[in-house]
Amino acid sequence: MREMIPVLKARGAKLDAISLLLTKTPPALLGILFTKVIFAKGSLPRLFVEYNNSKAGFAVAEVVREAIKLGIPLPRLTRAVENTEYHKAIENPKLP
Repeated sequence: MREMIPVLKARGAKLDAISLLLTKTPPALLGILFTKVIFAKGSLPRLFVEYNNSKAGFAVAEVVREAIKLGIPLPRLTRAVENTEYHKAIENPKLP
């Protein structure tokens, strides 16, 4: 999330309270908050994640693509996206 902020600002997005909370809270505290409260067993957000059938990382791949166009470096996200099957499928489509 922290790496995406410059890209979002370059696109004209305004940060809301949730975005500010996610970027200012220490990662260790966020981990506890997400595992114990938000994604606790039986919670609605956890059910949404468990039954999500969309392509994983699609939104992140879009942010990385936009950052490359704007010349904004995103080293960790770029490395993460390059290691996904989704990115490999786009870069190397299987020809019949």
